[in-house]
Amino acid sequence: MISSCTMLRYRACLCALRLIALVGADGATHAGSFDIAYLTNLPGMVVMAAADEAELVHMVATAAGYDAGPIAFRYPRGEGQGVDLPARGEALEIGKGRIVQSGQRVAILSFGTRLGEVLTAAEALRAQGISPTIADARFAKPLDRRMILDLTKTHEALITIEEGAVGGFGSHVAQLLVIKGYLIAVIVFVRWCCQTYSWIRPVPKICMPALDCGPWISWQKYARSWDKQDLRQQVNPGC
Repeated sequence: MISSCTMLRYRACLCALRLIALVGADGATHAGSFDIAYLTNLPGMVVMAAADEAELVHMVATAAGYDAGPIAFRYPRGEGQGVDLPARGEALEIGKGRIVQSGQRVAILSFGTRLGEVLTAAEALRAQGISPTIADARFAKPLDRRMILDLTKTHEALITIEEGAVGGFGSHVAQLLVIKGYLIAVIVFVRWCCQTYSWIRPVPKICMPALDCGPWISWQKYARSWDKQDLRQQVNPGC
Protein backbone atom coordinates (compact mmCIF):
# COMPACT_ATOMS: atom_id res chain seq x y z
CA MET A 1 0.00 0.00 0.00
CA ILE A 2 2.82 2.40 0.90
CA SER A 3 4.54 1.67 -2.39
CA SER A 4 1.49 2.06 -4.61
CA CYS A 5 -0.11 5.02 -2.85
CA THR A 6 2.95 7.13 -2.08
CA MET A 7 6.00 6.10 -4.06
CA LEU A 8 4.53 5.93 -7.54
CA ARG A 9 2.80 9.27 -7.16
CA TYR A 10 5.32 10.68 -4.69
CA ARG A 11 2.64 12.07 -2.40
CA ALA A 12 3.27 13.37 1.08
CA CYS A 13 2.37 10.63 3.56
CA LEU A 14 3.04 10.18 7.27
CA CYS A 15 3.54 6.64 8.63
CA ALA A 16 3.68 6.13 12.42
CA LEU A 17 5.08 2.65 13.13
CA ARG A 18 4.05 1.38 16.55
CA LEU A 19 4.41 -2.41 16.59
CA ILE A 20 8.12 -2.42 15.86
CA ALA A 21 11.29 -3.54 17.60
CA LEU A 22 11.12 -5.35 20.97
CA VAL A 23 7.71 -4.58 22.42
CA GLY A 24 7.73 -6.65 25.58
CA ALA A 25 4.30 -7.78 26.72
CA ASP A 26 2.83 -7.91 23.21
CA GLY A 27 4.94 -11.00 22.55
CA ALA A 28 7.02 -12.28 19.67
CA THR A 29 4.23 -11.98 17.08
CA HIS A 30 4.20 -8.20 17.57
CA ALA A 31 7.96 -7.63 17.49
CA GLY A 32 8.65 -5.97 14.17
CA SER A 33 12.13 -6.48 12.75
CA PHE A 34 11.81 -5.83 9.03
CA ASP A 35 10.30 -2.35 8.68
CA ILE A 36 13.66 -0.57 8.46
CA ALA A 37 14.83 -2.90 5.70
CA TYR A 38 11.77 -2.53 3.47
CA LEU A 39 11.05 1.16 4.11
CA THR A 40 14.60 2.35 3.46
CA ASN A 41 14.52 0.63 0.07
CA LEU A 42 11.43 2.54 -1.09
CA PRO A 43 12.32 5.56 -3.25
CA GLY A 44 11.85 8.99 -1.71
CA MET A 45 11.14 7.59 1.77
CA VAL A 46 12.39 9.27 4.96
CA VAL A 47 12.79 6.88 7.92
CA MET A 48 13.32 8.04 11.52
CA ALA A 49 13.53 6.30 14.90
CA ALA A 50 13.48 8.09 18.24
CA ALA A 51 16.03 7.26 20.94
CA ASP A 52 13.72 8.50 23.72
CA GLU A 53 10.40 10.21 24.28
CA ALA A 54 11.85 13.72 23.88
CA GLU A 55 13.25 12.78 20.47
CA LEU A 56 9.86 11.33 19.58
CA VAL A 57 8.19 14.70 20.24
CA HIS A 58 10.58 16.32 17.75
CA MET A 59 10.08 13.55 15.19
CA VAL A 60 6.30 13.89 15.33
CA ALA A 61 6.72 17.62 14.66
CA THR A 62 9.17 16.85 11.86
CA ALA A 63 6.82 14.37 10.20
CA ALA A 64 3.78 16.65 10.56
CA GLY A 65 5.55 19.50 8.80
CA TYR A 66 7.18 17.45 6.05
CA ASP A 67 5.44 17.64 2.68
CA ALA A 68 8.22 16.73 0.24
CA GLY A 69 7.24 13.05 0.17
CA PRO A 70 6.51 10.05 2.41
CA ILE A 71 8.02 9.95 5.91
CA ALA A 72 7.91 7.36 8.68
CA PHE A 73 8.94 7.25 12.32
CA ARG A 74 9.15 4.34 14.74
CA TYR A 75 7.84 4.45 18.29
CA PRO A 76 7.76 1.22 20.31
CA ARG A 77 5.14 0.34 22.87
CA GLY A 78 6.20 0.48 26.51
CA GLU A 79 7.92 2.80 28.95
CA GLY A 80 10.23 5.59 27.86
CA GLN A 81 13.61 6.59 29.26
CA GLY A 82 12.11 9.09 31.71
CA VAL A 83 13.69 12.17 30.14
CA ASP A 84 12.14 15.61 30.35
CA LEU A 85 9.76 16.38 27.50
CA PRO A 86 10.14 19.60 25.52
CA ALA A 87 7.28 22.07 25.73
CA ARG A 88 7.05 22.10 21.96
CA GLY A 89 8.41 19.82 19.27
CA GLU A 90 10.89 21.28 16.80
CA ALA A 91 11.37 20.07 13.26
CA LEU A 92 14.65 18.19 12.86
CA GLU A 93 16.94 18.70 9.90
CA ILE A 94 16.24 15.78 7.56
CA GLY A 95 19.12 13.31 7.48
CA LYS A 96 21.01 14.87 10.41
CA GLY A 97 22.18 12.81 13.39
CA ARG A 98 23.78 13.92 16.63
CA ILE A 99 26.83 13.14 18.73
CA VAL A 100 25.71 12.16 22.23
CA GLN A 101 29.17 11.94 23.75
CA SER A 102 32.68 12.18 22.35
CA GLY A 103 35.34 9.55 22.89
CA GLN A 104 38.25 7.80 21.20
CA ARG A 105 39.11 4.64 19.24
CA VAL A 106 35.61 3.11 19.11
CA ALA A 107 32.45 4.77 17.78
CA ILE A 108 28.98 3.38 18.52
CA LEU A 109 26.26 4.51 16.12
CA SER A 110 22.79 3.83 17.49
CA PHE A 111 19.50 3.97 15.61
CA GLY A 112 16.36 4.02 17.72
CA THR A 113 15.53 3.09 21.28
CA ARG A 114 18.65 1.07 22.09
CA LEU A 115 20.55 4.27 22.91
CA GLY A 116 19.86 3.76 26.62
CA GLU A 117 21.53 0.35 26.52
CA VAL A 118 24.41 1.83 24.50
CA LEU A 119 25.05 4.41 27.23
CA THR A 120 25.00 1.63 29.84
CA ALA A 121 27.47 -0.40 27.78
CA ALA A 122 29.70 2.66 27.46
CA GLU A 123 29.95 2.84 31.24
CA ALA A 124 31.14 -0.77 31.32
CA LEU A 125 33.68 -0.02 28.57
CA ARG A 126 35.04 2.97 30.47
CA ALA A 127 35.72 0.69 33.42
CA GLN A 128 37.99 -1.24 31.05
CA GLY A 129 39.79 1.85 29.83
CA ILE A 130 37.80 2.37 26.61
CA SER A 131 35.90 5.63 26.16
CA PRO A 132 33.72 5.28 23.05
CA THR A 133 32.12 7.99 20.98
CA ILE A 134 28.34 7.57 20.96
CA ALA A 135 26.17 8.91 18.16
CA ASP A 136 22.42 8.85 17.59
CA ALA A 137 21.72 8.41 13.88
CA ARG A 138 18.07 9.55 14.11
CA PHE A 139 17.63 8.75 10.41
CA ALA A 140 18.10 5.47 8.60
CA LYS A 141 17.20 7.25 5.37
CA PRO A 142 18.66 9.59 4.40
CA LEU A 143 21.79 8.76 6.36
CA ASP A 144 23.90 11.48 7.91
CA ARG A 145 26.77 10.74 5.56
CA ARG A 146 29.08 13.43 6.87
CA MET A 147 28.78 12.23 10.47
CA ILE A 148 29.22 8.56 9.56
CA LEU A 149 32.27 9.20 7.40
CA ASP A 150 33.81 11.43 10.07
CA LEU A 151 33.31 8.69 12.67
CA THR A 152 34.89 6.17 10.32
CA LYS A 153 37.93 8.32 9.64
CA THR A 154 38.59 9.23 13.27
CA HIS A 155 38.01 5.86 14.98
CA GLU A 156 39.51 2.38 14.77
CA ALA A 157 36.13 0.62 14.82
CA LEU A 158 32.52 1.56 14.09
CA ILE A 159 29.66 -0.38 15.71
CA THR A 160 26.06 0.09 14.59
CA ILE A 161 23.15 -0.80 16.88
CA GLU A 162 19.56 -1.26 15.79
CA GLU A 163 16.41 -3.25 16.47
CA GLY A 164 16.02 -4.81 13.07
CA ALA A 165 17.29 -7.35 10.60
CA VAL A 166 20.18 -7.60 8.16
CA GLY A 167 19.31 -5.27 5.27
CA GLY A 168 18.37 -2.46 7.62
CA PHE A 169 20.31 0.44 9.13
CA GLY A 170 23.67 -1.31 9.59
CA SER A 171 23.56 -2.65 6.05
CA HIS A 172 22.95 0.83 4.63
CA VAL A 173 25.86 2.21 6.66
CA ALA A 174 28.11 -0.55 5.31
CA GLN A 175 26.95 0.17 1.77
CA LEU A 176 27.78 3.85 2.19
CA LEU A 177 31.30 3.00 3.35
CA VAL A 178 31.80 0.65 0.41
CA ILE A 179 30.62 3.27 -2.10
CA LYS A 180 32.90 5.90 -0.57
CA GLY A 181 35.86 3.53 -0.57
CA TYR A 182 36.28 3.41 3.20
CA LEU A 183 35.28 -0.21 3.64
CA ILE A 184 38.14 -2.48 2.73
CA ALA A 185 37.13 -4.38 5.79
CA VAL A 186 35.62 -7.28 7.61
CA ILE A 187 32.03 -6.86 8.81
CA VAL A 188 30.63 -9.06 11.55
CA PHE A 189 26.84 -9.30 11.84
CA VAL A 190 25.67 -10.57 15.24
CA ARG A 191 22.00 -11.41 15.71
CA TRP A 192 20.52 -11.51 19.19
CA CYS A 193 16.76 -11.89 19.38
CA CYS A 194 15.37 -9.15 17.10
CA GLN A 195 18.45 -6.93 17.33
CA THR A 196 21.24 -6.72 14.80
CA TYR A 197 24.70 -5.46 15.59
CA SER A 198 27.31 -4.85 12.93
CA TRP A 199 30.97 -4.39 13.71
CA ILE A 200 33.11 -2.74 11.06
CA ARG A 201 36.88 -2.78 11.27
CA PRO A 202 39.74 -2.46 8.74
CA VAL A 203 41.17 -5.76 7.51
CA PRO A 204 44.08 -6.76 9.77
CA LYS A 205 47.41 -8.05 8.50
CA ILE A 206 46.77 -11.26 10.45
CA CYS A 207 43.66 -12.79 11.92
CA MET A 208 42.47 -10.96 15.04
CA PRO A 209 43.21 -13.47 17.83
CA ALA A 210 40.40 -12.28 20.10
CA LEU A 211 37.70 -12.99 17.52
CA ASP A 212 36.26 -16.36 16.61
CA CYS A 213 35.93 -15.46 12.95
CA GLY A 214 34.99 -18.84 11.49
CA PRO A 215 31.19 -18.79 11.09
CA TRP A 216 30.63 -15.03 11.21
CA ILE A 217 33.19 -13.56 8.85
CA SER A 218 32.83 -13.92 5.11
CA TRP A 219 35.34 -11.51 3.69
CA GLN A 220 34.65 -12.75 0.17
CA LYS A 221 31.13 -11.32 0.52
CA TYR A 222 31.65 -8.21 2.62
CA ALA A 223 35.19 -7.08 1.85
CA ARG A 224 35.78 -4.75 -1.08
CA SER A 225 39.12 -4.52 -2.80
CA TRP A 226 40.33 -3.49 -6.22
CA ASP A 227 42.85 -6.34 -6.04
CA LYS A 228 41.39 -9.52 -4.56
CA GLN A 229 44.72 -11.28 -4.75
CA ASP A 230 46.21 -8.52 -2.59
CA LEU A 231 43.26 -8.89 -0.17
CA ARG A 232 43.93 -12.62 0.17
CA GLN A 233 47.48 -11.82 1.19
CA GLN A 234 46.26 -9.45 3.89
CA VAL A 235 43.70 -11.81 5.44
CA ASN A 236 44.80 -15.00 7.13
CA PRO A 237 43.22 -17.82 5.05
CA GLY A 238 42.66 -19.72 8.29
CA CYS A 239 40.07 -17.21 9.52
